[in-house]
Amino acid sequence: MKSTICLSFLIDKPEISIAFLALIVSIIGVFISIWTIRSSQKHNKLSVKPIAYILPQNYEDKICINIQNKGTGPLIVKNIEFIDLKTKIKTKSLVELMPNLQNYHWSNFSSAKEFVLSPNETKIMLELSGEIDDNIYILNRELIREKLSNIEIYLEYTGIYEDENINIKYLLDWYRRY
Repeated sequence: MKSTICLSFLIDKPEISIAFLALIVSIIGVFISIWTIRSSQKHNKLSVKPIAYILPQNYEDKICINIQNKGTGPLIVKNIEFIDLKTKIKTKSLVELMPNLQNYHWSNFSSAKEFVLSPNETKIMLELSGEIDDNIYILNRELIREKLSNIEIYLEYTGIYEDENINIKYLLDWYRRY
């Protein structure tokens, strides 16, 4: 009985039916708009996400430790530590843990504690280059390989949209292979 009264009321007054349907369509439109905005925000955050990559290079004529940004947004390094696992010494610069070079100089190194890397940018943390037939270089290279094999890198970074930091620990045991 009640349903027939409501139905006859809606039939007799079509403007109320149209207004009710317009209200339902409007509510659905609001929910779709909210979902679209949230999806766009998520997409924007993911489209500029940094990805830190630690690249040890171990060649006959060069030893190098790089940090690369393989992501699509800026990589903001908040903290970096180098830990000698044998002596338990922590430093902010890798070159501080290295033995003194004998009659040689570092090709490149960085002592930066905080830095920003653009997408596809590389930051050299330590580099030693030389000639493969230079006995002094070979001696230094072997000392550096031995020292690097016991070092762990702790990297804390974020991106421009990140609410929390991302932490990476990387052991440079790659240099033990020689």
